[in-house]
Parts: sequence; C-alpha cells; structure tokens
Amino acid sequence: MCRKVVSAMLAVSVVLSSCGGDVREISDSRVVERVFDKGLTRVSSADRFGMRPREKPRAEADEPAPHFRGEVPKSWREQPPSQLRDLDYLIGTATAAGERLTCWLTVLRGEGGGLLMNVNRWRSQFGLEPIQSDALSKLPTLRIDSLGTEATSVDLSGRYSPRGADGPKDGYRMFCLVIGYKGHTLFLRMTGPSAKVEAERSNFERLAKTLKPLPPGSQGAGSGQEKAPILWATPEGWTEKPARAPGMGGLGDFTIDAQTRCTISALGGGMAPNLNRWRAQMGHEPLTAAAIEELPNIEVLGKPSKLVELRGRYQGMSGENIAKAMLIGVIVPVGRLAVFVKLTGPEDTVREHRTRFLALCKSLRWAQ
Repeated sequence: MCRKVVSAMLAVSVVLSSCGGDVREISDSRVVERVFDKGLTRVSSADRFGMRPREKPRAEADEPAPHFRGEVPKSWREQPPSQLRDLDYLIGTATAAGERLTCWLTVLRGEGGGLLMNVNRWRSQFGLEPIQSDALSKLPTLRIDSLGTEATSVDLSGRYSPRGADGPKDGYRMFCLVIGYKGHTLFLRMTGPSAKVEAERSNFERLAKTLKPLPPGSQGAGSGQEKAPILWATPEGWTEKPARAPGMGGLGDFTIDAQTRCTISALGGGMAPNLNRWRAQMGHEPLTAAAIEELPNIEVLGKPSKLVELRGRYQGMSGENIAKAMLIGVIVPVGRLAVFVKLTGPEDTVREHRTRFLALCKSLRWAQ
C-alpha cells in the first residue's frame, strides 16, 4: 500500500458586488489523501471486474479408423501398408511399358472431402469436365451386404494423369466405389490399362461385397501395431517359437541358446527412435539423422535397409543383462511402419550366427 499526499492550496477569491455591498477575499486550504493500491496492477481484468474466462469444450479423443479385409484371388499380390492405403494389391504382371494394374482401399474419417469433390478430382485426372451436384444421383450404385449399405460407383477411362506420376498414361481406366460406413468413408479403387481393369472387374466387385471391419487391434495398415504378411526361412539350428506380444507388432521369435535370441517385428515410430533405443540398450549414445544415413545398407523385402552392429553391455526390455554382448539389427522401411529384425546375445555366439542372421533377413518375403 502506498500513500501519496497531495497538498492543494485552494485560493478562491470571490468578489461580491452589490449595491453598496462589501468586497471580501476568502481563502482556505486542506490536505487530500489519495490511496493507490499497486497490487491492482497485477490483477487480471477478469478478477478485477468479476468476470470468469469461458471454458473451452474438451475435445473428445478420436477413435482410430477401422481396418478392413475382403476376399481376393490368390493372384492378387498384397503389398505392404502405407499411410493412405489400408489394403493395397498388385494384379498380374506389368506391361512392356511398365504399366501395372493396382487396387487399393483408403479409409478416411467423415466424408473424406465429400463425394462431389472426389469425383471431380478423379475426372480431372482423366481430363474430363467437372459435374454438378445434381448429377451425383445419376451415378450407379452397388449393394455391399457385408457392410449393410450402398456404394456409389464411378467408372472413368481415357488419358490418366495422376498427381506425381511420371507422365500421362493413355488407354487407362479407373473403377471406384465410395462407401459410407459408421462415420468413415471407404474409397476402393482399381486403375490400370483398360482391358486389364475390365478383366478384373468381377474380382474387384467381389472384394467390395465381402469387405468387413476387423476387430480393434487386428491386422490392418494403419496402427503400427499389426502383423505384416511376411514369410521367412528359419535358419538351421534356430528354434522358432510363437511370437511374443503379437498385438504389439511381434511377428517372429527364435532362440539359439538360453541367452541368444532373434526377433522380427513390425512397428511404427520411425527409424531413428527405434535404432537409438537399440543403442541405449547397448550403452551407446544416440546417432544423429546424418550419422544414420551413413550406416551400411542391405536389401531386404526389395528395399535398402539399414544394418546395425553394436557391442557392449546389453540390457533388454525383459530384464536381460549380458556383460559382453553383441546386437545385430536390420531396419526395413515399409510405408508408415518398419520391419525390425534383431539378434542379441553373447558376442561370440552372435558373431558365429551373423551369416545365418543375414540369410534370415534376405529370406523375408511378402505373403502372396
């Protein structure tokens, strides 16, 4: 509290004039005290004036998008998942010009931009004029009994120029089904040379009619915690066991002896965090992105994959503690996920099995 004393001399001269009246000068003075509270400068306007800030509504946590499966011919080769493809297939062989027939499913929350916007975006890829909203009702539909709904069907053909392609592709065709399902929109598409697309139309429609959502946590292409459809050849002398924590991305688990173990998993989270987690388990400092780029590559699943070799004291997530240990790992990037193959154990044993480990990595292949 601070008091500031202000002295004011009030001198008032009043001249009263009247017929025959006296003229008198009146003067007076007094002390005025002004109380000034510095604390008020630290108080918000809301508190000073009795206002309360408006509470913002609490955002509800978004549920993860469901994953789907359907029936496809054995000749359709399933590809690793990617950010916008819950299902992804290559069909048949490429033409002499390298043209391929592909089919994929994208699942988006809500309307995914709306039917009209997507139809006109696809039409623009074929050099066609946009349509008006009243034309949407004239598009054919296909009943999807497995999902209890109708799908809107789009069939386009001509010169296809998708964004990011090397160049326009003549004689192409696109089938697309747009399916609304429980707050999400499914886009099932097939594109490729026109004759090949027509030949696979019945298989495309069978996939659509058999689509079913998988239980939460089941295999799909979006969560980073699902199984990848991978096969391998178990090295001689290794014992294969059921994978630990398959719901957390575990695919394969092998033992060589009581302390030496190899695992295969498919996880999200990126290469650097997982690689540096391995380094921490071996008592090493993390690597920068530039240093990770300098690591050697080997080809696994048709992709250049980082090879990691570390020595030191190994402290595993399950309580393993090996004083003189070695870790060999391979990280294979596949869309939003990565496949991790890791061998750990006493240094002498891991060195002895290094060749078999690399053979295991190179034997990995996508299930047909």
